[in-house]
Amino acid sequence: MSVPAIYINSAKNLQSANDPDSSACWVYPAQFHCKSDFISYCKSIYNDEENPLITFIDFKFIPEKFISKFKLDWRYISNYQNAVDEDNEEPFFIFARKFNQFNYYFFKECFCGEYEKLHYFIEEVAENKYEISSLPKDIRNSLDWIKLTNIIMREYRREEDCIFFTNHDLF
Repeated sequence: MSVPAIYINSAKNLQSANDPDSSACWVYPAQFHCKSDFISYCKSIYNDEENPLITFIDFKFIPEKFISKFKLDWRYISNYQNAVDEDNEEPFFIFARKFNQFNYYFFKECFCGEYEKLHYFIEEVAENKYEISSLPKDIRNSLDWIKLTNIIMREYRREEDCIFFTNHDLF
């Protein structure tokens, strides 16, 4: 499972002569209800400092567009939490990373499913759109599947095993 994680430290510790890695740690923002709880927790780790400036040193499973050295776009985390609730965290992460989108409801409109093989998706769309099962077997067997795949995939994009509808007003 792809759980967003951030390797944090305080700016003061990073500038000190001591080993800055000794005070760094991984924090998982999706465990927090809101951004202020997350920031409060991070600051509490460095409670020996008066007002610690938290620095994000490294991160996992957060698209680069939504995080920088000192800033986290909480909209991504909030929408990621929605994805977890519906068991869509992996496809949502792929969607956010590839399309620079954090909106879970837009993801739901675009996400067609996970398909190990592209031809499973093409067969499903061909059946739903063109009702190919109603065609005589000899005609079905003579279909140019490569051409049909090219036509269908003009409106979709495959990223890893996920298929997304991209012929959308918001793209």
